[in-house]
Amino acid sequence: MEASPFPAVLRRFDTHLDVLGRAEKTCRKYRYELVRWWTDYLFATGLAWDDVGPGHVEEYLGELPAKGSKRGDALRALRAFYSWARDDGQVELDPTAHIPIPRPKYGPAPDLSDADLRRLLRAAFRHEPRRGWAIMLMYVTGARVGSLVAVGADDVHLGPDATSSRPRARGRTASR
Repeated sequence: MEASPFPAVLRRFDTHLDVLGRAEKTCRKYRYELVRWWTDYLFATGLAWDDVGPGHVEEYLGELPAKGSKRGDALRALRAFYSWARDDGQVELDPTAHIPIPRPKYGPAPDLSDADLRRLLRAAFRHEPRRGWAIMLMYVTGARVGSLVAVGADDVHLGPDATSSRPRARGRTASR
């Protein structure tokens, strides 16, 4: 079976992303990363897009800057493309399937000073008392907004043995 030229396959993939309802920004980023991969790596090495193996992808990613999001952006685009190409029958194996996407490294979160916290709470209470109480609850419990939003009235039990079901955070039960 003769492989389709990369530009034609890229157009079909772009149509696929559009049908899935992906944001225009995501489609544009994927197109950019895939065209860059095609020109900087495939064209330079003379490799056909359907002959790519995991070693080729790792070699290309190794040429990208280690700091920043460039490797992650390229890998996300390649992973989406090859996953679609495998499902569409264009390739037998996805060369990106076993390459983990690098996670961003964040430094420690800044702490509010006592004076800053008091100013924040005063402003929140002045604007809307419920906001002040919500910020105070989040500060005291360490809960995230998404966790608190998920708590319903039936999750909270008042009385001498006051308990609360554990709120869910990011799909997991929050630990205490």
